[in-house]
Amino acid sequence: SPGTRLPAPKAAFVAGFLTNALNPKAALFFIALFPVAVSAQTPKLIQAGYGLWMVAMTAAWFTLVAV
Repeated sequence: SPGTRLPAPKAAFVAGFLTNALNPKAALFFIALFPVAVSAQTPKLIQAGYGLWMVAMTAAWFTLVAV
């Protein structure tokens, strides 16, 4: 409607980030997915790489969705 204002970009980002960060379904998804790719014998550097990759791909996906 003509009188409706959009939130500031920072406020929209914070709201979207908190919505996903506090979503228990998202956390459970990654907790369930991580052990599929990582075992106890996987080096810590590789585990960190997998974690960073998952964060980067999730950020890329949500950026694509937002655009």
